[in-house]
Amino acid sequence: MIQSRYYLTITLLFLFTSCIRNSNERQTDNSYNNQYIELNETKSFNDNGTYEYQFKVPTFDDDNLDFINQFVLESVAKYMDIEKLKNDKSILNKDKLLTFVKYHIEQVGLDSYDTDVEHLELFKKLEIDTLYTIRELLVIVENQESYTGGAHGAYSTNYFVFDIKNKKLLKTSDIFDLNKLTEIAYDYFLTERGLSKNHVEIEKEGYWFNDNKFHLNDNFSIDSKNVTFLYNTYEITSYSEGQIIVEIPLYKLESTIKKEYKYIINKD
Repeated sequence: MIQSRYYLTITLLFLFTSCIRNSNERQTDNSYNNQYIELNETKSFNDNGTYEYQFKVPTFDDDNLDFINQFVLESVAKYMDIEKLKNDKSILNKDKLLTFVKYHIEQVGLDSYDTDVEHLELFKKLEIDTLYTIRELLVIVENQESYTGGAHGAYSTNYFVFDIKNKKLLKTSDIFDLNKLTEIAYDYFLTERGLSKNHVEIEKEGYWFNDNKFHLNDNFSIDSKNVTFLYNTYEITSYSEGQIIVEIPLYKLESTIKKEYKYIINKD
């Protein structure tokens, strides 16, 4: 287990470093004031287990971003397996994080774990951050890492693109003509993997999609240069392949962008 955690940590450090590097290169038209809540807590459960919790999540001061504060609150609750917030509209703070940890560790104590293991070390790590802003768009990235037993840990990266003006979480089809975008993205997906559209059978190449046909998900990010789609482990291929990334230069997508969001490329 320690070895699995070591390799997982190395992999994630690489991924987190890549995200940080990309975010440092971003250009933003707006800046939203936010603070970070950080928590590093280790709890014991049963007779032979510990659970480490690491969190770094933002809260925004702007009243127009209250709906994003609520989104962050609900995201943390979901990650901690808390099903109902009972219409809790409060802003996430450290006390609430500790409440979530207390609830979660109580549930963990009720679960059955391998009592033959001398000492069981489990952990959850969640980081949420602002990645890019331009006019009414705000892009948030959420990185998760966990080990809850088994052969290896789990990790994922999820992007969320918000329309601040309309207080809406956007889907790919809200910004782009999905048919045109999918056709362009498919070319990049194949090229980056050295595959030919004329000869490829996706399933035989180790990728699985509905109807054995390439499709885009809604896990996408926008910055000043690219639109990036990310498929997490097990989503379209095996765990060993890691995360699958399809990155498309923004200038290649001008014809696919809907009128109301043309400013992401024209900047006017």
